Amino acid sequence: MEIYIFILLFLAFLSCINIYIKLFPTLTLGIYYFCFVILFLFSGLRYNVGVDYEGYESMYGQSLYYNEELREGGWHFRMVLCGCT
Repeated sequence: MEIYIFILLFLAFLSCINIYIKLFPTLTLGIYYFCFVILFLFSGLRYNVGVDYEGYESMYGQSLYYNEELREGGWHFRMVLCGCT
C-alpha cells in the first residue's frame, strides 16, 4: 500500500512543479514522459494482482504446447511470431 501512496505523492509533486515551469516546454514534456513511464512500468510489472491472474499464468505456462482449448487468438499470434509454436 505504501508504494501507491509514494507514487501518488511523487506524481503530485511533479504536477506542482509543472505548474511553475511552463516557461520551459521541453522540461514540461520530459515530466509528462517521465510520469507516463512510471505509471506504465508500475501497472505492467505488478505480480499476482487481479482476480484472473492465476488463470492467465496457467494459460501462459501451458501455451508453449499446442492446446486448442486454452489458446487465445492474440496470444497465439504472438507465439507464432516468436517461433514458439
